Amino acid sequence: MADSLRVAILAGLSEPVGPESRSLEAVLAFEIASAFKQTAREIGGISVDLVARRGSWRGLPLLSLDPDEVPSADSRASQEALYTQFILADMLRDYDVIHCLAPLVATIQILLSRGSAVLQTWTVPKSDPAAELIPALARHARWRCSALKPQHGYDGPVVIAPCIDLSRFTVLEIHEPKYVLWLGDGGRELRVARAIARRLTLPLLTKIECAERDLQGAAVFLDLPANPGPIPPLWALRALACGVPVGGWQQSGLSEVIDSPEAGAVVPAGEWRQLADRLRDIAAPSPLRRQIVLRRYSRRAMVARYMAEYRSLLV
Repeated sequence: MADSLRVAILAGLSEPVGPESRSLEAVLAFEIASAFKQTAREIGGISVDLVARRGSWRGLPLLSLDPDEVPSADSRASQEALYTQFILADMLRDYDVIHCLAPLVATIQILLSRGSAVLQTWTVPKSDPAAELIPALARHARWRCSALKPQHGYDGPVVIAPCIDLSRFTVLEIHEPKYVLWLGDGGRELRVARAIARRLTLPLLTKIECAERDLQGAAVFLDLPANPGPIPPLWALRALACGVPVGGWQQSGLSEVIDSPEAGAVVPAGEWRQLADRLRDIAAPSPLRRQIVLRRYSRRAMVARYMAEYRSLLV
């Protein structure tokens, strides 16, 4: 093994990876890949390439895949097919470790059969059929699994919290909160977000064009999924890094992040009036919120943990 690790990060293909990606999976891939790019530049010891959908951010060391080559490319089976073609073309042959962020099953089995070392970061709920992969591969010497946050009732994978780019998402010296920011997909969430914005007498912004600018101009960031997922609320963490308070539901897992009244507000699901009233009292920027991200979601800590896992696969 060379002194400098060569790692390929396999992202999901549902959308291009970049700083303004909407899905948590794509945001996660961007944050991890850009953190390793910075580490390689500053201290060396690792070289990372991101394998992602065509159109992903060119600021990253990128290997592009074109989902248009496969019908219904957003489906899990089509992503597996495209990655299988990529592997069989020997595009991953020279990497020491394959770090898989996409919820792939057949792809990982092929990689292991070809002698690759694989670290999988878990990005799907336990109810996902791909979850059966964990016990099936737990005894394989060249496979590891990591989680992004503690999983209720399951303590198998090591937990490695993701990171947030604190140089890009930062608190402005002069901040004039102008609107409520929400990035959901519509339906009932949108109606609730509009109701909260009206109660706060602020307009609602729902479309991001320049992520850090829009976060830095927000009075409040709303994170309103009803159920917790395996990925921490990365857009909410970006908002906190910008000093913006975050509001959402207790049942969603947001309370794992919002652990003090100054950081934001979490209330029982559906109690939007209570949420709006609590947010009104704290709807002003504060650098104290940034401390949450500094303490738990730093690039240095995440990279060090992943590098230890990579090297453990190669012993």
